[in-house]
Amino acid sequence: MYQYFESREALVNIFLLIDSRIKPMKSDLDMIDWLGERGIPFALVYTKADTRELKQCKINIKLFEDKLSETWEELPTRFVTSSEERKGKEEILEYITAVLNNE
Repeated sequence: MYQYFESREALVNIFLLIDSRIKPMKSDLDMIDWLGERGIPFALVYTKADTRELKQCKINIKLFEDKLSETWEELPTRFVTSSEERKGKEEILEYITAVLNNE
């Protein structure tokens, strides 16, 4: 995976999926740092942020972003999504369109 990301010339963006129901994982944080160090474009997609678990999801997202803020001056683009509620779909589609149009 790492070799692919580094060598793929036509790579426009990576969506890194983060399960918002769980606290920040070291593997996710390491991957974000690795992508950032190499200047590989990416966006975070917090998944499974359904209404019935929204309070805990918000807490976990805040923990995640607080942890990122320790080493990142500016946080990466991020989206909060729920497939059950179709939350975040339009925002991600707009982002994809903007990225593809070099906006």
